[in-house]
Amino acid sequence: MTEEIIQLTIGGKTWISDRAAICAPESALDNQSHIRRIMAGQGSSGKHTAHALAQAAMVQHEDEELEIDWLEAGQGIRIEKSGESFDCERGLAMIWTGEGIRVFAHRDLPVSRFLKLVFRECTRWIRLDVH
Repeated sequence: MTEEIIQLTIGGKTWISDRAAICAPESALDNQSHIRRIMAGQGSSGKHTAHALAQAAMVQHEDEELEIDWLEAGQGIRIEKSGESFDCERGLAMIWTGEGIRVFAHRDLPVSRFLKLVFRECTRWIRLDVH
């Protein structure tokens, strides 16, 4: 079985994960269905990994332990896995690398609101499997 790799690219620099990445474009503030969760694993295992990523990022931010990599206007976000890609012009992205969680956001966006929104959406997504 080959390992699935997720790539998050911003401005020519790429971060790699074999776990999960999440991207919330600015439009997700009005429509949570625009949030993209990309998992290396399939099924509920992958869903739980994405949920754990969202929860860890939110809690680290609340505890002031999360460093945010700020993006400037014009710096787009691209996430790729297995030949599929998702591009985001403005928003927030997170990825679970071998070195930990990395969060990227455009400077003028409400990061706390995005992190809570992503966590709540991942929680709802998990609940769909439970019921």
